[in-house]
Amino acid sequence: PSPFASSCRKAPAALPISWRGRSRRNSPTHSASPWWSKTARAPAASSALTSWRSGVPSDALWHAIVAEESRGNVHAYNAHDGATGMAQIRSVCLEDVNRIAGLRGLDVRFAAEDRGTPRAARRMWDLYLGFYGNQYKKETGRTPTDEVFARIWNGGPSGWRKTSTLPYWTRVCEAMKTA
Repeated sequence: PSPFASSCRKAPAALPISWRGRSRRNSPTHSASPWWSKTARAPAASSALTSWRSGVPSDALWHAIVAEESRGNVHAYNAHDGATGMAQIRSVCLEDVNRIAGLRGLDVRFAAEDRGTPRAARRMWDLYLGFYGNQYKKETGRTPTDEVFARIWNGGPSGWRKTSTLPYWTRVCEAMKTA
């Protein structure tokens, strides 16, 4: 099983299950200044904890969502929803991502065809979940977890509240366990 499987179980409100019984000093990712802190992404072995600690979606979550949404098919298309690409990005999400990029002062504008490009799809995913993860934190005072991010991706900005997103989260957890 994947080292991220524990992140799919219920955790106490304050700490994820992987931190039970551990002090911060002996955690696998603790360091005053980790070697990867100035790089674009943390090493895969610590991405579940990185998500919890910093409030950004983990690489493991990205791969699980891509597996759930399209099985990694960059050409996937859902005619019913108009969702396109490996992350199954809808037009309304694309518009929202462009709005978020503008709010953040980024000099980027994504086009509809970018949804089928893996690098652009990942950047859209990061922008969308980063923005709405911050909204979640402002509203609840809690750092978003992979569960919160997955449910937002599935159910929109308030997807973390919707019971209809729980089955999606269960499937994403299964994908994380088998990754």
